[in-house]
Amino acid sequence: MVMILGCHDLTMFNNRNLDNTGKWRRNIKDGFRQLAEGEKPVIVLHHPHTTVTTGTWRNGWSTIRKTLPSVKGYAGAGRYHEPDRDKSEYSRFKEVLEATRKGNTIDFIVSIEDLKKEIGTTKEAVECPVKECTVRLKKTNNPNLKLLGSCRERKQIRI
Repeated sequence: MVMILGCHDLTMFNNRNLDNTGKWRRNIKDGFRQLAEGEKPVIVLHHPHTTVTTGTWRNGWSTIRKTLPSVKGYAGAGRYHEPDRDKSEYSRFKEVLEATRKGNTIDFIVSIEDLKKEIGTTKEAVECPVKECTVRLKKTNNPNLKLLGSCRERKQIRI
C-alpha cells in the first residue's frame, strides 16, 4: 500500500499545537490518521511545493515514524527553491534530502540551469507516445537527460 500526500497533507501528522487545534480541524486530522493506521501504508510519497530546510516537515515525518509502524520507507519531492526566502536561510541540500527520506530510496535531481542549457541543442521535436499527453518532447544530446518536454505553462520538465 502506498500513501500519497500532497503538500500540506503531511501536516495532518504534525503534533505541534495539536491540543489547541480547533474541533473541525482536529476531527479531520484524527480521521485521516485513523484511516492511515487502518490502511497500513508501507510507502509514503510526499509532494510539497518546496522544501529548503530540514525542519519544514520534521514533525510530520516524526509522527509517521512513531504511529505508523507499517511504513518502511518514505520520500519527498519538490523544489529546493523558495523565491521569497534568502538563500542564507536554506539548509544544505544534502541535509534536506536526508531529512525527507527513509529506507531504500533513489534521488532524482533535476537542475533547472542544466535544463536551460540543454533546451535549444536541437529543434527536432517528438510527439509523446501517450495519446492523452499534450507534451511535445525535444531530443537532446545530453545522455543524462534523454528527452525534454514543456508542459502547457511552458515550464521545462524532465521526461
